Amino acid sequence: MSAIAEGVLVGKAAADQLADSAHMTDEERRDVLSRTFQGIKRRLGENLPMALPDGAVVTPVELTAEILKHIKRSAEQRCFNGRVFS
Repeated sequence: MSAIAEGVLVGKAAADQLADSAHMTDEERRDVLSRTFQGIKRRLGENLPMALPDGAVVTPVELTAEILKHIKRSAEQRCFNGRVFS
C-alpha cells in the first residue's frame, strides 16, 4: 500500500509505483519509499504507530481499514456497476 495525495494505492498499482521508483531521482524515490507500506498484516498484532512524511501518524489497523475500503470501492465499481453497499 502506498499513500498518495489523491488517496491510497493498493495492490498492483502500489507495486508498479514501487517498481517505477528505480527510474526516479533519489529525492523522488525517497518520497515514494517513505509512503509505501508492505507487510501490514504482520504488523497488526503490534499496532505500533507509523509516521507518514506529512507528519500524520497511522497504525497498521488504520492502514488495513484503508486497504479494505479500496477493495470495497473497487468491487462496487467493477462488479456491481457502481452500486454502493453499506
